[in-house]
Amino acid sequence: MNKIEYGVFCEDEPQSLFIDNFLGKFNNTEIQLIKNQSFYRTFKPGRPRGKVKSKYKNVCNLALSKYHLDLCLVGYDLDYHDEKVFNQNYEEFIEIVSDFGDESKKIVVFIPVQCIEHWLWYLSDRDLKKGALEGQRCKEAKKNVYGTKRPTSEKAIKITNDYTRDMDIESLKAKSYSFKRFFDDIGKFIENIK
Repeated sequence: MNKIEYGVFCEDEPQSLFIDNFLGKFNNTEIQLIKNQSFYRTFKPGRPRGKVKSKYKNVCNLALSKYHLDLCLVGYDLDYHDEKVFNQNYEEFIEIVSDFGDESKKIVVFIPVQCIEHWLWYLSDRDLKKGALEGQRCKEAKKNVYGTKRPTSEKAIKITNDYTRDMDIESLKAKSYSFKRFFDDIGKFIENIK
C-alpha cells in the first residue's frame, strides 16, 4: 500500500474538513492518504485568515522540507466569480512555486469560486444547475448552507461534515468549474504516485 502524508494550508476549518472528507474517498487497498497532525497543529485553519497567498510559498517550502509531506494542499477563497479571475489566480499560485522544480508536483491548490460554501451549497441541493451559484455572494452562500451569515465554528464544522461525508463528487464536478479543476489536479497527483 502506498501511504501518502498530506497537509492542508487554508483559510478556515470548513475548507480543511472538506479536503479531509474528499481525500478519504480515494483511500483503498492501493493508496492511503494520511493527514500530518504536526503540520495541522502548526498551520491550523484560520490562522492565516486572509494571508494564504502571501504565506503560500514559505508554507509550501516548510511542508516539503521540514514536514516532508507527500502532498501539500492549499485552499484560497477567491471571493469573486469571474472564470478569468479564477484562472489568473490559479496561474499565479502555480507560478509562485515554479522554482520548486519537481517538488511543485506535490502542491495542489484548490480555489473555490467565491468560497467553500458554494461547493457545499451545490452538494446540499442536487437540483442546482451548472454555474448557478457562482454569482451569489459569500454571505448568501453561508446563509443558505448554515442558516446564518455568521455561523459558530461548531455549526460550520458539523454542517460541512454532514454535506461532505458522503459527497457526490461527480455532481459537484459537473456543476462547479473550480471544483473540477481541483479534482483533475488531485487525479493527476494520484496517477503520478501509483
